[in-house]
Amino acid sequence: MLLSRLAERGTVSLEQRVADLLPGFADRTAGRATLGDLASHRSGLPRLHPRSAVASLRSAYAVHRGRDPYRGMDRAEFLGRAAAITSAGTPGEFEYSNLGMSLLGHALAAGTNPEGRYQALLERELLTPLRMTRTVVHTGPEPLPDVPDDLALPHNRNGRPGEPWRSEGYAPSGVGVWSTAQDLARLLLAIIEERAPGMDAARPRFDAEGPNRIGLGWFILTRDGREVTWHNGGTGGSCSFIGIDRENGRGAVVLSNTNHDVDSLGAHLILAED
Repeated sequence: MLLSRLAERGTVSLEQRVADLLPGFADRTAGRATLGDLASHRSGLPRLHPRSAVASLRSAYAVHRGRDPYRGMDRAEFLGRAAAITSAGTPGEFEYSNLGMSLLGHALAAGTNPEGRYQALLERELLTPLRMTRTVVHTGPEPLPDVPDDLALPHNRNGRPGEPWRSEGYAPSGVGVWSTAQDLARLLLAIIEERAPGMDAARPRFDAEGPNRIGLGWFILTRDGREVTWHNGGTGGSCSFIGIDRENGRGAVVLSNTNHDVDSLGAHLILAED
């Protein structure tokens, strides 16, 4: 939606390449990706930054133990690792990439903000206009000063509490983002009423996995003639779902502080069927 908003103004374009906005990405594999391809997961970039076999095992073990596998990876480290990628899949083919979505957020921020901070761009263009006052991006290792005292901390399937994930580098793909059902309901209502910033992001553009199509970030599923615009997410001990049947004006937000999948519950609330 940020990309769509800025493209409407002519600040950036969907055909613009990452290297145009981020110094250090000239002649790099990731630098050749277009903003539109990043937003629709068609850049060919991997899901996450490449790791050695040992580092991958450590990360998996951290998640299993309820720890944060990102350990506060900052923007500089993220961009350095992204710039170091030397191979990618086929551009134009759908392959979900948190790395690509995060790179998009940092590229947009760099193109609109002297300090290149994603959080400032998000607040200015989306959160403030929609009065989403309890949605914050917390990325540092310090305590959580901006989130509610009654926040729902993550837990695994066995009820064991886990660490919240935090990463300035991966913040544009959701790591370290805290919100509430009320704030996300404001977003849903703005989309239903067609007054949300960057509304064109919800328009289906390309084929994605299975029966889904994808716009800019949003997935679109057509079932029995009904079109549901949706997305989900998950960290180690939290899951989320947001979806809208725009034609019928029906939407749902489901937030859970366990790692149990909530997609089917969200779909049931929207479609009112099993």
